[in-house]
Amino acid sequence: MVQREQELLTQRAESSRQSAALLLVLALAGIPFGLAVVGTVYALLMRELRHRSQAEKRAAQANRELGDSVVALQRSTADLNLLSRYTGLLQSCISAEEALMVSSRTLASLLPGVAGSVYLLRASQDRAEAISHWGEPLVHSAPHLLPEECWALRRGQPHIVDDLGRDALCAHIGAPEHGSAVTTACLPMSAQGTQLGFLFLSSPGPGPMPRLEIAEAAAEQLSLALSNLRLRESLRRQSIRDPLTGLYNRRYLEESLSHELARCARRGLPLSVLMLDVDHFKQFNDSQGHAGGDLLLAALGELLLTRLRAEDVACRYGGEEFTVILPEADGVEALRVAEDIRGHIAALAVSDGPRSLPRVTASIGVASFPVDGELGASLIQKADAALYVAKHGGRNRVERHGAATPAVD
Repeated sequence: MVQREQELLTQRAESSRQSAALLLVLALAGIPFGLAVVGTVYALLMRELRHRSQAEKRAAQANRELGDSVVALQRSTADLNLLSRYTGLLQSCISAEEALMVSSRTLASLLPGVAGSVYLLRASQDRAEAISHWGEPLVHSAPHLLPEECWALRRGQPHIVDDLGRDALCAHIGAPEHGSAVTTACLPMSAQGTQLGFLFLSSPGPGPMPRLEIAEAAAEQLSLALSNLRLRESLRRQSIRDPLTGLYNRRYLEESLSHELARCARRGLPLSVLMLDVDHFKQFNDSQGHAGGDLLLAALGELLLTRLRAEDVACRYGGEEFTVILPEADGVEALRVAEDIRGHIAALAVSDGPRSLPRVTASIGVASFPVDGELGASLIQKADAALYVAKHGGRNRVERHGAATPAVD
C-alpha cells in the first residue's frame, strides 16, 4: 500500500515537471510572438496617429483657406458695393468738378495706402493737367504734362512700373524720396473713342500694386461719367448759347432776367437792362457779305464778354441786336457801362484775313429796376424804347429811359 502511494507521488511529480517544462517552452516560444503582436499594434497606432495628425493639419489648412476665402469674398462684396455706390453717385453728378470730388473720396477708400491723381486732357488734346489728388504721393508727378510724356496716353494701355530703376518710366514721374521702393501705375481714361486723361497711382514697396483691378474698374466708370457730363454740358450750351457769338440766346435771357429780378427784389437791390443795336448793320452786311457780318457779330460778342463782370449776362437778342442784364447796377452805373461798351465798339477793328473791315458804331438804350418797371418784359420794352430814341437822335449814343423819353407802358 505504501509502495503504491509512493509510485503515485512519483508519477505526479514527474507529470508536474513535464507540465512545467512544457509551460516554459510555450512561454519562451510566445515571447517573440507577443512582441510581434505588440509591435504590430504599436505600428498601427502610430500610423493612425500620423493619419489623424495629417488629417487635422489638412482640416486646419482647409479652414484657413476657407477663412481667407470668406474674408476675400467679404472684401470683394464690399468693393463691389462701393463700386456700385460710386457708379450711382457719378451718374447723379451735375458737373465734372463734382464727379472728381466724389472720385477722390471713393478711391481713397477703395485703395487704402495708394496715393493718386486724376489728369484730364484739355479740349485741344495737347496738354494734361492734374485736377484732383488724394493720399500722400511717394513720387513726384508733374502737374502739367504733354500727352507724349505718359506711356499710358501714348499707348492707350495701362502702364505699370514695379521697378523705377529698370522699367520704362513715364517722363512726368520723378525719383522716389529717400530711394524707397515704389510701384506706379498710369491708367488711361477714354470713352467713345476719345482720350480724356489718365489716373496716376503710386504705392509703397515693389509690385504688384494692390487692388489694381479695382482701380481699373473705377477709372472706367469715371471715364464714362466724364464723357456723359461733357456731352450733357455740350447739349446744354447748345440749347442756351448762340453759336455765332458765344453769348446766351433769347430763351436764356428771359429765364435769367426773371431769376435776377426776383433776387434783386428780395434784397432791395437795383438791376438794369441794356438794349444794343449795331448802327447801319444792313448796309455793312450788304457791302461786306454775310461772312463779314458774321465776323463782326462774333467780334462784338467777344468784346461784350471782356467788358462785363462775371455776374452780368450778355445775350444775342436777335440779328444785330444784343441785350445785357446788369444785376445790382442802378441807372447811373448802367450808363457808365453802356458808354464804355459804346466807345469800345466804335474803336473795334475787325479783319477778314488780310482785309480790314469798316468800323461800326452802336446805339444803346438803358432801363432800370425798379424805377422803370418791375417786370422783365417791361424793362426790355422800355430799354428798347430808349434805344429807339438813341437811333433817332443820331446813333452812336446811349439813352436812358425816362431821361429822354416819356414812360412806355
